[in-house]
Amino acid sequence: MTSAQLLKEPSSFGHPVEADIVETRRAYVTFDIGSQILAADVADVREILDHQVIAPLPNATAALLGMIDLRGEGIAVMDVALSLGLSRQVEDYDGRIIVLDLQTDREAAIAIVVDRVRTVVEVDEADVDPVPSVPGGWNAGAMFGLTRVEGELVYLIDLRAALGQSGSVGLPGPFDFD
Repeated sequence: MTSAQLLKEPSSFGHPVEADIVETRRAYVTFDIGSQILAADVADVREILDHQVIAPLPNATAALLGMIDLRGEGIAVMDVALSLGLSRQVEDYDGRIIVLDLQTDREAAIAIVVDRVRTVVEVDEADVDPVPSVPGGWNAGAMFGLTRVEGELVYLIDLRAALGQSGSVGLPGPFDFD
């Protein structure tokens, strides 16, 4: 969070006091996987591409779809739908590729495939509901909140946790049941 303008507030001693006003809005890119609308912090997104040919890798896990060549840089492409327990609804050639900027000094760039990229929205922290607590051992995994955008429910996800990257919890997907 960043501080915005300064506000003069009267103190209990009658003199004005400067106080920081803290911005509580964050920008998220919204996208579809299957019938779910998800949102990820826009700071984690490097660029959005039309779908292109993904070269499969030998002995790769099901979640690792392969590699793409982006201006001479090899980028691993992951199927984040698998770790979220979702199924994609469009053919690969209709989807989009979101190149992420999650890397640390030792990690290579990574991308995910999604069915559709919607838009970038600003969400006020006050409009984010906590992950629901439901009976039956439901595990929220990478989901850290819910909000509504234009009347539709949007799941806020942590892409690092969803992809099991270092520094994240690496929990099962938000729609998995124990």
